Amino acid sequence: IDLKEEKIIFGNSEIKFDIDPFKKKCLLEGLDDIALSLAKKEKITDFEENLIHHLPNIYINGDKGREKLRSEEKRMQEGVNKVLSKTPN
Repeated sequence: IDLKEEKIIFGNSEIKFDIDPFKKKCLLEGLDDIALSLAKKEKITDFEENLIHHLPNIYINGDKGREKLRSEEKRMQEGVNKVLSKTPN
């Protein structure tokens, strides 16, 4: 089997086959899910270090920021309950 050339050779015969380019690259380079993730380690680290910019409410005053999120969730649930209680049966 010649993966690079996408063909199977047997005796004097050969059969061509198609394979997804990404899967071909992974097979030829021996990449699995972990290796692919590790290849993006720098981008993942940058994202995690800058997470405060993506989800600032979580980081406001540490635990107090988390309390703020919980109180907003509670307010939203109270609003939903209020609307549902006004819905005729």
